[in-house]
Order: sequence, then C-alpha cells, then structure tokens
Amino acid sequence: MVRHALVLVCEECSGRSPRPKAVRSAIKSAVKSAGARRALRVVGSQCLDRCPKRAVVVAVARRRGDEALTCHEVSSDAELGALIASVLAELG
Repeated sequence: MVRHALVLVCEECSGRSPRPKAVRSAIKSAVKSAGARRALRVVGSQCLDRCPKRAVVVAVARRRGDEALTCHEVSSDAELGALIASVLAELG
C-alpha cells in the first residue's frame, strides 16, 4: 500500500486534447470525496514528453521503490475512471 503519491497532469496536451483541466479537476474531486486529500497531491505540469494524439498524459509518482513513476494516457472517461480507482485503491 502506498501512503503518499503525486499525480502530474500534462497541461501541454491542451494542443492535442481539450481535456487537461477537466482531467485534473476530476482527479482532484475524486480524491477529495474519498477523503485522501492529504495522501495525494494533483498538479498540472509542463510537457511530460509522451505526446499522444487526442489524449492527456497523467504521471503518478508513488513513494515505493519498485514502481516509482508510471505514465498513463487518458483519452476517455472510462480510462480516467480506471486510473482514479487504481490510484485510490493503492492509497488504501
């Protein structure tokens, strides 16, 4: 179980997808409603150098030795929901 995590949402993806702010807001509201606001920080970032077409890159940095950073490409609400669920499940 991870105690703390940082979620980076690429704001440079706005040229490829109109959703970076919506993705960040959705993650923040899910974290707040789950009561994990102190365990998870959600911030916008500069380019994460993944640049998918019609998607937003979201990087999750965990305080764990084996998987320190994972990148996800979010292009649909279903992918966003799955990402939120997996991050919140790891936080316990």
